[in-house]
Amino acid sequence: ILGVCQMNGDQMDYYIAIESELTPPADMEKLTIPASKWAIFKSVGPLPSSIQKVWEYVYSEWFQTSNYTHGNAPELEVYTEGDTTAADYYSEVWIPVVEKD
Repeated sequence: ILGVCQMNGDQMDYYIAIESELTPPADMEKLTIPASKWAIFKSVGPLPSSIQKVWEYVYSEWFQTSNYTHGNAPELEVYTEGDTTAADYYSEVWIPVVEKD
């Protein structure tokens, strides 16, 4: 299961999604994610606090010290199967990136 974060002006659209090649039902949308280079950050712990800490790290520390800027694609939250309240629950945050000039 994916959480897709896409900026729309100064608003963020958030999609709950799955990866599929099938045509979606009439009451759903198909969103194509462009090929990108991704920085992938792991999150371990209960949701939502564990993944919120990852987002805070990415924007308050990682971008300032990395050799990357944000790419032109949505951000992804990748959720695995399991108990989302467990101390060892694993998920990821995928950020599209491009190297700084």
